[in-house]
Order: sequence, then structure tokens, then C-alpha cells
Amino acid sequence: MTAQKLRTAVREGLQGGKTPRPFRAGSPCQVGLTVLNSARGDAVDNLPGTMRHSGRTFSFRAGDVVEGYRWFRAALALAGTVGR
Repeated sequence: MTAQKLRTAVREGLQGGKTPRPFRAGSPCQVGLTVLNSARGDAVDNLPGTMRHSGRTFSFRAGDVVEGYRWFRAALALAGTVGR
């Protein structure tokens, strides 16, 4: 029963005639992060371009999604170097 529904849905999707468009994220973008405590926030605050809004809340204005993702990963890594 489920297999037949899947086959039907795939057939209909392929016969739809529409070409799907890839998702394009807007540029620039803003990334936000809230950390567990202000000690971890002090570590995140060392990243260039970081805007601190409170002891635990930050944002970063990136030129594109890739740059924003890199900042986010770096901020998580730095925050993780500080104990609770």
C-alpha cells in the first residue's frame, strides 16, 4: 500500500513539468547566538565582527550564508572551551 503511494507520488512529481529552482539565501545575512553563561560569552566576544547585545547574546552580520555559518561554528567552538 505505502509502496504504491510512493510510486504514484514520484510519477506525478516527475510528470509535473515544472523545473524546481534551487533555494538561494539572501545576502547579506545576520546570524545570532545565545550562549549558556557570560564566561562563554567572553570567549565568543573575541571573534572579529561580533556584536555583543548582552552578557550571553551575540550577532554577526555576514556577507553570505557561508561566512555566517563559519562564524557560527567558530563561536560554538570558542564557547565550548569554557567550563560551566
